[in-house]
Amino acid sequence: MTLSRIIFRTCRWKTTEYEGTLLRIAECQLVTHAAQRRYWRILFAMVMLTAATPVLAKHEAEHKPDMLERSRSSVTRSLNYITEKIDAFFGDNRTYEDSVGSWARLNLQTRVQQKASPEYNSSVQVRIALPRTQGRFNVIVESDTSQNLEDGVFSNDPLTAVTDPTYSGGLRYIIRHDDKWYAHADAGIQFGAPIDLFVRGRLRRNYQLKEWRFQVAETVTFYQSARAHAVTQADLEHLLNKNLLFRNRLTLGLRKLPEKSDWSFDTSFIQRLDSKQAIQYQYMVLGNYDTLYVTDFIFNLRYRRNLQRKWMFIEITPQVLYSEINNFAYTPSIYFKLEMLFRKD
Repeated sequence: MTLSRIIFRTCRWKTTEYEGTLLRIAECQLVTHAAQRRYWRILFAMVMLTAATPVLAKHEAEHKPDMLERSRSSVTRSLNYITEKIDAFFGDNRTYEDSVGSWARLNLQTRVQQKASPEYNSSVQVRIALPRTQGRFNVIVESDTSQNLEDGVFSNDPLTAVTDPTYSGGLRYIIRHDDKWYAHADAGIQFGAPIDLFVRGRLRRNYQLKEWRFQVAETVTFYQSARAHAVTQADLEHLLNKNLLFRNRLTLGLRKLPEKSDWSFDTSFIQRLDSKQAIQYQYMVLGNYDTLYVTDFIFNLRYRRNLQRKWMFIEITPQVLYSEINNFAYTPSIYFKLEMLFRKD
């Protein structure tokens, strides 16, 4: 080791005894340039760590989530996730209308009423997301019974049930899609005699109320022939447990040409039995909101099962109807439905 490599000495005091006298002697050690560099690096790291510790502790304290907030967020996520899974299983129209991606479904339904021959109904809905548009532009094809199959016209002939509905096609632009907001605008043609052009808009908003979810949606359609149709729907939902959902739904409808204003209110419990089957227990009241007059009471139990193919479902729905048309007499019926549902996100 050369003298030029010696930078400084580190010393420490050592106590020793010499001829009966205690002496303090400094023991020194030569330190090289390489050792000095290591010494300064360690010292610098210790100083920075000491200085940063209070800042990191404060930052962690500021951003550490509160236990109550974490619990509320967990409940919210569970409610949204399970509700969407149940609605997707039941093919709820709201779930697919407010989604992004391609999907298609075909419904074939049979209604059997007391002292009447079987009647048939059908509906078609197709959404094709155009490539390179991030799913915002969609080609749409649908029948006029696609919004509510039970409201469609039933026919005694299965073939007529498929050919009778009026079909329409057009283009959809999804303006916004997130957990709180959804909005889209449509423009297209309704095929019939005569052909009718239409524009349609839909807006939906979700509100989280602790363990409840409130959703309100508005859909407005205008036709070239001066027809118009507006539907307001409000849902209040609560997850009772991971397999049981409670829902109240209020629907207001207004039509122009023909003039019609109606409303419906239903309460339902939706129970998921397992991954392949579920049951919905439902009570409905229908009426005219110009006079707030009740026209129908409906009780039904809707059983739905997924077959071996994940895109094929069957439904059996026994129902009891008390309608003004029949002087609110007891009218039992049963619905059988086969649904093919394809979806690609």
